[in-house]
Amino acid sequence: MLSQTTLKNNGRQRVEKRESWKILLVDDDQHNHRMIRLFLRKFTFEGLPLEFVSAYSGAEAKTLIQQHPDTALIFLDMVMEELDSGLRVADFIRNDLGNTLVRIVMLTGQSQYRTEEDVITGYDINDYRLKTEFSRQKLTTTVLTSLRSYRDLITTETSRHELAELSTRLAARSAELELLNHQLKIEITRREKAEQALSHQSTKNEIDLSAATILVVDDDAISRKMLQTALSHNGYQVSTAANGEVALQQAFAQPPNLILLDIMMPNMDGFAVCERLKARPDTRDIPIIFVSASDSVQSKIRAFAAGGVDFVTKPTSMEELLVRVSTHLMLRAAQKHLQQNNEALQAEIARRKQAQQELEEQRNLLRSVMDAIPDAIFVKDTESRFVINNVAHLHNLGVTSQSEVVGKTDFDIFPPELASAYFSDEQAVVKSGQPLLNREEPYTDPITQTKHWLSTTKVALTNSSGQIIGLVGSSRNITEQRQAEAALRQAYRQQDRLLTAIPSVLIGVNGDNIVTHWNTPAETVFAITGQAVVSRPLADCGVQWQWNRINPALARCRETDQPIDLHDVRYNRPDGKEGFLKVTITPFDDHTSLLLLAQEITQRKVLEGQLAQAQKLEAVGQLAAGIAHEINTPTQYIGNNVSFLQASLGSLQTVFNQYQRLMQAGKEGVIPPGLLAEVETLTRQVRADYLLEELPLAAQEAMDGVNRVTEIVKAMKEFSHPGIDKKMAIDINQAIKSTITVTRNEWKYVAQVETNLDASLPRVPCLPGEFNQVILNIIVNAAHAIADAGGAQQKGTITISTERQGDWVEIKIADTGAGIADDIKPRIFDPFFTTKDVGRGTGQGLAIAHAVIVEKYHGSISVESQPGQGATFIIRLPVYPKEEGSESYG
Repeated sequence: MLSQTTLKNNGRQRVEKRESWKILLVDDDQHNHRMIRLFLRKFTFEGLPLEFVSAYSGAEAKTLIQQHPDTALIFLDMVMEELDSGLRVADFIRNDLGNTLVRIVMLTGQSQYRTEEDVITGYDINDYRLKTEFSRQKLTTTVLTSLRSYRDLITTETSRHELAELSTRLAARSAELELLNHQLKIEITRREKAEQALSHQSTKNEIDLSAATILVVDDDAISRKMLQTALSHNGYQVSTAANGEVALQQAFAQPPNLILLDIMMPNMDGFAVCERLKARPDTRDIPIIFVSASDSVQSKIRAFAAGGVDFVTKPTSMEELLVRVSTHLMLRAAQKHLQQNNEALQAEIARRKQAQQELEEQRNLLRSVMDAIPDAIFVKDTESRFVINNVAHLHNLGVTSQSEVVGKTDFDIFPPELASAYFSDEQAVVKSGQPLLNREEPYTDPITQTKHWLSTTKVALTNSSGQIIGLVGSSRNITEQRQAEAALRQAYRQQDRLLTAIPSVLIGVNGDNIVTHWNTPAETVFAITGQAVVSRPLADCGVQWQWNRINPALARCRETDQPIDLHDVRYNRPDGKEGFLKVTITPFDDHTSLLLLAQEITQRKVLEGQLAQAQKLEAVGQLAAGIAHEINTPTQYIGNNVSFLQASLGSLQTVFNQYQRLMQAGKEGVIPPGLLAEVETLTRQVRADYLLEELPLAAQEAMDGVNRVTEIVKAMKEFSHPGIDKKMAIDINQAIKSTITVTRNEWKYVAQVETNLDASLPRVPCLPGEFNQVILNIIVNAAHAIADAGGAQQKGTITISTERQGDWVEIKIADTGAGIADDIKPRIFDPFFTTKDVGRGTGQGLAIAHAVIVEKYHGSISVESQPGQGATFIIRLPVYPKEEGSESYG
């Protein structure tokens, strides 16, 4: 049991000198032990690591919690050897051991047996968790919250016990002072009685005068000798002096008990000697008896005025003198004894006043300490009557001063049923000496009538002999703590619902890539249940996707602590087909844990491909008339030349036939008369020499026309072909030339196209069809801009240039059109934004260009323009693409 002694000996050590936070794991499944240890192996709280103790049954847990009373947190499985094993352990800890400090988190995989409310309220459980929902993040948050609560409780209990010890010491000191005061009164009474008895007893019986010293001062040697002899015979120690100077020297050197002093002496009379003696503190109390031959009243008056205690006339009766000496010695001894008693009494009174002052200071200190503590603190006697209350407790009682509650009981303040419960608890503490720790009780504020919850502790108060003389109690308002715990549980439930409601795939991994979250969409997309993968390494969970991109991205995300986007991540779908995901990897929690948020984009990617092809075909359709016209011109040119060739070949065939007859006649050796003339006439008629000169030119011109048609067809084929879905290194210059050809009918009536293409340009990884679409969109926009600026009256210029700049290729497309206004420049790359008339533009051209260049190729596209001075679009593409997994960092 966590008794007051245990807290006294161990509590402060746990707060100030502990080396770790001890956690007891109670579960019959060894896998859960390993999982929790793994998740928390790097966890620290206030700079201290965690220390784990494992139990695999309820019986073992009961033994270990007694062996480790300083355990801060217990993860307790509800169902072990029996359905309620965990609940029995919790009941044993709270009720049998009385340990209300340790935080208990109940874990279960079979929630159908007990409801959360039943477990928490019925067994004083601090948290209740389903194992299937207990992720690393939730585990870390639970441990952090529990350790903070445990630390605060230990600190509070230690402060309370220190306060109780202080109160005990003050009570013991007060009792000691009371006892001392009583003893002092007895001593004073005894001494007063002794002094009264002293006055009725004989001097010799009370005071021993045998050792008394007497100084005889007289200038008459005979008188000195006579007095010395008489006094010595009666047992006194006697010294003599012949004059006042010698007498003073002897008295100052060794003060006697009594002095017999003559008055009439040379140089210094007895009165002067007496005055000198009375002037010094060490000799002023010596009794002086004047011995003189003068019997005048004046002498006696002067003697007593100088400080003498008696006056004896010479000649002296020795018997009378001895009586007077004995009497004054006795009186001096009694006076000295009384003086010593008075001094001792004064010292004792001063010590008592000092003790009372110290007690009052300690009481004030205790009062200040108690009032400074925000918890309500009170002290009661054994009958449960209030003795001390701090300000916080007075506020709880609805009063403002001690006088309103001191001496009263709870029955004078609270309703009978509540007061009866308080009284019963307090009397149990007073009678048994066992503390009541952290009892959670409802409380209604007497002023605001608002309901609160208090955590109350009551500890027996003992005096120095160990006797219980009352109790010390303290109450802390834990309403906010209970509300915070309830809010935290609600937040956990809301978080679970939120994660379940997210339509995208959500996977959480810790610093070791162990799966902590796996939501319903992830189960659907990968056909793998969360129960099968949570707490397992991500690489072993059976997901078939591009690990060569995912793994580097995970490492890169932890290294940069920045989100990373992966586009078009291939994976194998449950139906055996390939699918595509857009994956965003984001750091969270301790910056080593990551969230993978994936969107299924397979259908979108198909639609994008279809849309891109449709856009290409749309562009081709828009250019169809111009392209037809471009093809028609060389085709007509080819037809004319072929017709010329055909007609010329017929005439040449006639001439050739005549030459065949002439050759045959020559072979036979007989050329008919007139044959040569016919051949000559026919050759002249068909203009053979002209045909021989023109036919090669016509053939060449026909071939040029064919080549022109071929070039247009090739450009159209390159532009409109669906193409490939993987990047390939392409010739940027050639792609630009093909696009210029395709768009010629758009610009030839309003502008001239000039090119300045860098022949040394390296090939750049692109998708050819997408790149051609970008260039086409910008050229068409340039032609439209020039037309809007009056290009029909005076042709403008479209200038296209390429250049390498380090690891980048830069493409500039400049026009002499109307330019772009400053207020719309920021919006030109927005989808569906256009300044063209309806039917002339859709607002998609530049948006597509931006998406292709920036998002897919990781390049940049920008525009420089002034209204009325044309525009220049600048495209920059990387020569060396980013590594897979490094697509985006932000």
